[in-house]
Amino acid sequence: NKTVYLPQLLMSAEAAKSAFEVIKAFMSGKENNEAKGIIVIATVHGDIHDIGKNIVKLLLENYSFNVVDLGKDVPAETIVEKVIELNAKIVGLSALMTTTVPAMQKTIELIKQKAPCCKTIVGGAVLTQEYADKIGADKYARDAMEAVRYANKIGLKYITVYAFSTENWKRAEEEVGGLMLLLQNYLSDYAKRADTENIRIKVLGDITKFP
Repeated sequence: NKTVYLPQLLMSAEAAKSAFEVIKAFMSGKENNEAKGIIVIATVHGDIHDIGKNIVKLLLENYSFNVVDLGKDVPAETIVEKVIELNAKIVGLSALMTTTVPAMQKTIELIKQKAPCCKTIVGGAVLTQEYADKIGADKYARDAMEAVRYANKIGLKYITVYAFSTENWKRAEEEVGGLMLLLQNYLSDYAKRADTENIRIKVLGDITKFP
């Protein structure tokens, strides 16, 4: 009959927390990729629910994000201070109770004022796309994986550049004509147009020998 009583709900929450710890310990033993960037995550002030937030955190970490979890019932000022301190580009905010959604709006407004480059992801049982738009959130995530997909979309992007020695460059240029020069010019132009906050160029080889 889809009826759930509060004691059972609280017991389920504790069981979920224990499960998260086991899963996290298992994943920490796996080989990790290079961190994609820092994400600050928190349940907003006045709200003590964190099961959904913990699921999002777990998945983000599994996708190589460095997640800084501020916990639950976190004041807007504390979240913004941490964002500024870490220069975080993404903040995840969670709320389960309708009475705490205004605290989420206050947090978003403060982030836009103090750290305008930071994107906000919001989620929780009481949130909808319409309400997320109303309070100024950059992204409404209906589930944890949608938060991960958005973070991947706007997170650090990598361009792999193979740096050749002068000798190897000349040999490659002879083999493929002007293609190597075209590539060099393109990368130079792209670097000028790129958003340096979101683009990182990963160099393989000796860049000092790049012609």
